[in-house]
Amino acid sequence: MSVADKIKKLLAKSHDAACTEAEAEMCARKARELMDEHGVSEESVREKADGAGVQVHMPKYFDPWRRDIANNCAKFYGCIAVFSTDKKSCQIVGRESSRAVAIDMMEFLDHTVIKLAREYRKSVGGGRAEQLNFERACGTRIAYRLYQLWRSATGEATDGAESGGTSVVLLDELAQARAVIDAMDGVRTRQSAGSKQVGAAAAAGRAAGDRVGLGGQVGGGSGGVRMLG
Repeated sequence: MSVADKIKKLLAKSHDAACTEAEAEMCARKARELMDEHGVSEESVREKADGAGVQVHMPKYFDPWRRDIANNCAKFYGCIAVFSTDKKSCQIVGRESSRAVAIDMMEFLDHTVIKLAREYRKSVGGGRAEQLNFERACGTRIAYRLYQLWRSATGEATDGAESGGTSVVLLDELAQARAVIDAMDGVRTRQSAGSKQVGAAAAAGRAAGDRVGLGGQVGGGSGGVRMLG
């Protein structure tokens, strides 16, 4: 029995009219202890019964750095990104609340990279080439940081990881998302592919990518929040 199932059973028993007041309080206390220990909220326990779903996300993913951010951001939030062959859209597979926060973070990071690249171009009086090199380097660096965070959150340590510990909630959500994808026909997940990054603009982009705050959260409730950055 999974941790979420144990919590669900304890919560149900705590509201069972057949239980004494003492038994109900004990079950509620044990459920809260498990939620605090494993970073599980009551909302996530309820969502588990519904399982993973699919949501189509429609930004343009022609640039490899955009696809890499979407891929690694989705995984950190317990989802999997599945890209269309024309690279114009992707499907985010996962629980409803996880899909929502993953998409919000993808859009925030995409907007941030473009904004920083335009500001850099203006500051140096450069052209489109400088802006593109900055974008690629900044986006790729952010995607790599997300990858480190995901690996660390699943207990797979990486050099320079920015977070620690193993999240059983994340592992459970990823397993559910993978099960949905395995049942889908003709889909593919993202394999990282580097973009050409050269010159001072690329160096500035990488440095900016290291400074971008990854401050989203997932989990909800006290003891049930996993932070980015």
